[in-house]
Amino acid sequence: MTTTVKKLAVLAAIVICAIGAVLFVTRDEHRLTLTAEFTSTDAIFTGNTVTILGVPSGRVESVTPEGSRVRVALSLPSGTRIPADAQAWVLSPSVISDRTIELGPGYEDGEFLADGAVIPLERTHSPLTWDQLTASVNELTVALGPGADGGGIGDLIGEGAHALDGNGQAFNDAVQSISQASSVLAGASPDISELVKNLNTLVQLIADNQTQVDSLSNSVTVTARAFGTQRADISGALDSLTTLLGQVSALLAEHGEAVTADLGTLAQLAGAVATKQDQLREIIETAPTGFENVSNLVTEEGRARARLNVATDLSQFDTTRELCEKMPIPLCTGPGIVNPIEFPSAGSSDLARILGGGN
Repeated sequence: MTTTVKKLAVLAAIVICAIGAVLFVTRDEHRLTLTAEFTSTDAIFTGNTVTILGVPSGRVESVTPEGSRVRVALSLPSGTRIPADAQAWVLSPSVISDRTIELGPGYEDGEFLADGAVIPLERTHSPLTWDQLTASVNELTVALGPGADGGGIGDLIGEGAHALDGNGQAFNDAVQSISQASSVLAGASPDISELVKNLNTLVQLIADNQTQVDSLSNSVTVTARAFGTQRADISGALDSLTTLLGQVSALLAEHGEAVTADLGTLAQLAGAVATKQDQLREIIETAPTGFENVSNLVTEEGRARARLNVATDLSQFDTTRELCEKMPIPLCTGPGIVNPIEFPSAGSSDLARILGGGN
């Protein structure tokens, strides 16, 4: 009886474990689902591992070709965060192992991919297959090989060897010279950097003032065209100027001393004029009024009219007092000459009026 009970207990434990295992495998757990698009996915199948920074983190759920691309569905544990700009690679951890899908870089902070997000072709990478590699090497070999008219990489190497035959020392000297020049440039790198910065500033300044530069260029072009159309006149003017300069040179050679003396005199005259600046300024300011008064002095008959306003008589002067005592004329006792007097005189009446005092 005891043995039977033990067998039943063992059998019940096995059944319970089996049921638990089935429930664990078939449980409906929410997982993060992503889709990566590849140009090709050789050796990628459902069930292959998905890694993050080399650590297994999920699995491939499906591989579906769609035209020129392949959509690979990936599942990862719920709560896994993948950067929003993550990339996907198809990798082979070893020669004989299955390929995996590598996601990277690892998440640190910021935005992350939501459930159902797609990693596009621009951020996925598929390795070259052996067939693709050999095809590329074959294309390169054909391109470098001889063509229908000969040539090719072999001929290039042969021509290079022929050109260098006997010129090894010269080639060595050239290499050493280039090395020394490179050393000099390396030693002057701060100056070169400053030069490059200044050139960059100049180019930026020109770019910022492109409108003014274009305007200046157009102006120079117009000026050059104008000079081109006036070439004959310009040549004639230059010839005349050359002749004039020759004549001036001959004049100075013949009359140099006289010209020097004249220049000295002219300098003295200029100095004298400079010392009389105030008087000259006064003359210049008053001359127009004086000329206008002289113009108004002449009448329509062509005679000059002058007004003398002498408020004295002749008896007050020593030289005429005796004359006034002998000849008591109005000039000796009158108010003086006050009326306008015409010059030249129209007749004797003017003189009589002067002597008689007039009104």
